[in-house]
Amino acid sequence: MNKFIFPLALCCPPVVAFSTSQLPLSDKVAATFPKINTNCYIIVNLDTKVVLTEKNSQHVVDSGTFRTIYGGQETITLYEMSLLATGEGIKFFESPMSGVGCACKYKNKHGAMFLCLIYGEATQFEAYKDCAQVNKWLDQFYIYESSETEDVKIPVLYGIRNISKTGCAKKNFIMSINLNNRINKIYRYRTIMKAPINKNEDIGYIMYYTVLFKNPIVTKIYNTEYIKKKIWFKCVYDSVKYLIFGS
Repeated sequence: MNKFIFPLALCCPPVVAFSTSQLPLSDKVAATFPKINTNCYIIVNLDTKVVLTEKNSQHVVDSGTFRTIYGGQETITLYEMSLLATGEGIKFFESPMSGVGCACKYKNKHGAMFLCLIYGEATQFEAYKDCAQVNKWLDQFYIYESSETEDVKIPVLYGIRNISKTGCAKKNFIMSINLNNRINKIYRYRTIMKAPINKNEDIGYIMYYTVLFKNPIVTKIYNTEYIKKKIWFKCVYDSVKYLIFGS
């Protein structure tokens, strides 16, 4: 893998959002997507929490009987519906305004788990048929678990520690068996920091470029422990030392 480095509700559990910033799919992968009857769908890889592909998923629709099954508002987007759809198997819903839809959890032959949510079909049979086509298309994908550690060391001025301990979320990637699955990484982070620094403070990010999407998948880099500021005369010493020797 190539590396390019550049400086740079309380009582309820939060709903984990699905990433969309990496969309759309690359032209090569998008060309293989099956021709289905509806133009309103969203497909999420649940292992990596990324939206694999979508169409009109931010448009507001009538939830119809979806809210009877999963909850939600009377008007809702497909993206919001994907956050609510739980349980296994396939479930159908419908609305006089928006037609027939279905939510389907699918584990493909490589063990990757997906949620396929489509709406705007004429009948349950059409919805089922389109979902089956999408599931067949999903069999090309698998999950790559990265074993690499991201070792980013950032100098700290005026702190009781002079190097920040950093961390980032472990990355798993959705890949295709039909592609050259090379990953390029670009780091962007602060080149020096001043104490005090809070635990879990964001200090940069990593952009992962894959051939699956046109845009990168972004992961934040954060400080893993609180760094207290030194007493004033040691801060003065650090300032002089920095002016003479740099970081």
